[in-house]
Amino acid sequence: MGPRTYIRNRRALHHASKPTAIDKITTRPYINPQLASPLFTLLPAELRTEIFHYALLATPDPSKPYSKHSYWYRPGYTHARAIAVNLLLSCRRVYLETVFLPLQLNEHVIWGVERSRIPPGASNYLLNGRMKCRQRNAVRDVHIFCSQSWLEDWKDQWLGFSKSWPEGCMQRLRITVRHTDWWYNLLGENSPLALDPKRKGRARVGGLGGKGGGV
Repeated sequence: MGPRTYIRNRRALHHASKPTAIDKITTRPYINPQLASPLFTLLPAELRTEIFHYALLATPDPSKPYSKHSYWYRPGYTHARAIAVNLLLSCRRVYLETVFLPLQLNEHVIWGVERSRIPPGASNYLLNGRMKCRQRNAVRDVHIFCSQSWLEDWKDQWLGFSKSWPEGCMQRLRITVRHTDWWYNLLGENSPLALDPKRKGRARVGGLGGKGGGV
């Protein structure tokens, strides 16, 4: 058995042995099972799950629009997003059933750009090491908006990011690099886009593929 298979089997065994939300409720007398609430006694668990999923999806916050002239304004990102995480504070049973849903259901954005180009109030929490392992395991969808310089700084940025995720955790990763995120275009040029992972420093189309300059 190789080391990767061993680690994978240990993780699967660890997750299989974790108690469910119902197990935690029945084994901890201080957690009120909320048997007087129709949400838990009349509605089937499947419908309750659908309600929780709908409530914890991120939605555009109409009170926090982005300026159309800002760097972070783009299709699908015209407002700051809000998640009704106050739902988790309503009672302990709700918390146990929903604690990881905001992480599982929503897209998590990383801004691989200068601080001045990050939306007000946003933080790269996926990169700062403050998330617990179980929280990071729950993340499924990640979207990176970055500049060419962020991608080229593979040792301190990209490599550190890619190594920080447990195997098999993230299911979807998107990387968006706009034309103005390219190094030479930041300097006012209108240069064709080029990226060479084996080349140290900034890449130009004319410098790729040897003397011929082909991509």
